[in-house]
Amino acid sequence: MDTPANPTPSFVAVNLKKCRDRLAWTQAQLAEAAGVSERTVQRAEDGESVSAETLSALAGALNVSLDDLRNAPKAEQELAAKYHVIRLLGSRERRTSEAWCRRTRCRSATTA
Repeated sequence: MDTPANPTPSFVAVNLKKCRDRLAWTQAQLAEAAGVSERTVQRAEDGESVSAETLSALAGALNVSLDDLRNAPKAEQELAAKYHVIRLLGSRERRTSEAWCRRTRCRSATTA
């Protein structure tokens, strides 16, 4: 999966928390190691945008690459690679889809 041009803050938030938890660090410990405020770590983990400089400092403190923080969480990447993503249908689309299914089943039943 390619890195998005503008990383989704929620990807950064999820990955940041997973990396921090893997090290069993508190937000304060990560903040100290990265040279940023604890509030900055809280904001990043809450999905708020952070500067590239801050993101780089956090990645360095966690000993991971920027891509590891920016990309979709690994589990999502693996699922996306395995399965096709399907869009949920709205009520109008669902009715149309259900009608199509009924017609298709009728035709396949009569041709079988």
